[in-house]
Amino acid sequence: MTADGKVAAIAKGRDLNRPNGIDFDSDGNLVVVTFGADEVMILSPKGKILSKRSLGAGQLDGLIVRGDGSVLVTSWEGKHIVRLDPSGDAETIVTGVSKPACFEVDEAHGRLLIPEVRENRIAIANLPDGR
Repeated sequence: MTADGKVAAIAKGRDLNRPNGIDFDSDGNLVVVTFGADEVMILSPKGKILSKRSLGAGQLDGLIVRGDGSVLVTSWEGKHIVRLDPSGDAETIVTGVSKPACFEVDEAHGRLLIPEVRENRIAIANLPDGR
C-alpha cells in the first residue's frame, strides 16, 4: 500500500503464473501458489522471487502456512491436498477432492474443511497424525 492508502503491486509479470493462494511464512516472506502452473513460490516482502518448488499437479488454489513451518496446498488438477514440510519434502495428505479451493484447518479437531467449488459442497478430512 502506498503512503496515501492506495493499492500498490509488489510483484507482477508472467513469472508469477497467475498467483492464487498467498500467506506469510515466519520470516515475513510471501508464500504464493500459482493457478497457471504447479509452483509454490517464496517472495521477499519487496516481491523478489526467492525460490520456486514444483508440485507436479497444477491449478493450485488454497494455501495455509502452519505454525510448524509446513505448508498445505490444494490442487484442482491433482484433486488433492499436499503438505510441504519445512525442509520442502512433499506428501499428499488428502485425495479425491474435486476442485478444492481455499480451505481451513480446524486445529481443535485435527481436520480440514475443504470447499469443492464446482461440486457445490464442503468436504471434511482428518489431518494425518493430527498434523
